[in-house]
Amino acid sequence: MFVFSFKASTLKYIGVMSICAVAIILTAVLVPSNSLSDNVSGVAVEVAAERKAGDFKNVSSNKDRVAFLNSWGWEVDSEPIYSGKVTVPEEFDALYSEYNKLQKSIGLDLEKYKGKNAEIYTYTVNNCDTKAYATLLIYKSQVIGGDVSSAASDGFQYSLKGE
Repeated sequence: MFVFSFKASTLKYIGVMSICAVAIILTAVLVPSNSLSDNVSGVAVEVAAERKAGDFKNVSSNKDRVAFLNSWGWEVDSEPIYSGKVTVPEEFDALYSEYNKLQKSIGLDLEKYKGKNAEIYTYTVNNCDTKAYATLLIYKSQVIGGDVSSAASDGFQYSLKGE
């Protein structure tokens, strides 16, 4: 039996994770939007008991993140499929500008966080007709951005409120 192992340097690991985070965000931003009613089924009408939708503060633990997404009607897996760090760019290109419009539709604005390092978490959404993911950007225990997008190349990207 042969066993192979290797140890990546910390800088290489951080670099790869940063590239992955940017790829996830760009994928989410590039996905065109369709009608919510075609893709989402059974989105909860009532707000989750633990949080109110729009309460962007005090989201520090995994339990808080899941409750936050539930408060918007999204049923997600209990653990993220991805977590990492991302830096909000100092200057927004067209993609980030469009993504920020999506954030502004729910009362968020990434402009305030230009150049800041944030945490990114991606969860699998369970109450969609198609495979979808919910992504949250968190800065100092506060949600500063988020979206729900399908995995399909011709799929959708919505704000957290589902449009």
